[in-house]
Amino acid sequence: MTAPTPIFDLTRLFINDGRYLRAWSERTVETYERALNAFGSTPLTKAGLSAWVVALRQRGLSVTTVNIMTRAVSSYLSWLHTEGHHPERLRIKQLPNPPKPIKVFSDAEVRRIVTFRPKGRNQPRTWTLLVLMLDTGLRLSETLTLERRHVDLNSLAIKVMGKGHRERWVPISMECRKHLHRLLTRTEGDLVFATASGSGITRHNAHRDIKRVCRAIGIEGAHVHPHAFRHCFAASYVRRGGDIYRLSRILGHSTITTTQLYLRSMGIEHLQEGHERFTPLTPPHATLLRSAHR
Repeated sequence: MTAPTPIFDLTRLFINDGRYLRAWSERTVETYERALNAFGSTPLTKAGLSAWVVALRQRGLSVTTVNIMTRAVSSYLSWLHTEGHHPERLRIKQLPNPPKPIKVFSDAEVRRIVTFRPKGRNQPRTWTLLVLMLDTGLRLSETLTLERRHVDLNSLAIKVMGKGHRERWVPISMECRKHLHRLLTRTEGDLVFATASGSGITRHNAHRDIKRVCRAIGIEGAHVHPHAFRHCFAASYVRRGGDIYRLSRILGHSTITTTQLYLRSMGIEHLQEGHERFTPLTPPHATLLRSAHR
């Protein structure tokens, strides 16, 4: 009779499957590793799983953090069953966690960012990065890995590498093109956003530079972080009548459900804006169409 594979080896197999077969990013790998390390040798029973979740909450972890960890462990438990390492398909139920409104930049703050005149050596680079994220909703990791050869200024589009190593084309505005062109003519190297030596910028340093530029603009607070620019783009896109399915493709989401999470910062009044332009109950349609194409 074959001896069962040790738990540690099983978690290694699972992580390697994710890294090499499902193209997990290093950040995703780290998330799974943290969750599985905390899970340890928890008994694979419903009672054992419940006790583990209770212990996490007793340690003072937030509901959001616990749910991130339980999603990772549930994925592992499903893998154990699929691969024949456990007879039962176990899953940990998510804790109730009503979504909190996501604070995005106000219209006044966006105007201050867009009209800001960066100075020195690093400010123009960081400010252009902010403008690009506001214009496209890119993730910070996607901007930091953006290559010069993937910027098509003539077609008003850039090609980025998203999660799961999935490439996609993202449109840019003519205003954003102007600032990208200015940056590209002043720098060299493969990366659009790089250090003076041409090497890549770390997430930590990019986050630090973003806070510094926003502080110089006069914008401070908990909402000043890289992902806030992505939220701002998504909220603005829908408020202005953009299609959620096209938005999902621009953001690089795998499902429309993920896109909907980005829109929870909006109230019903935002969803109602422009409704008269889209409903078939508002005549005359010909006038509306002419107006839309002016």
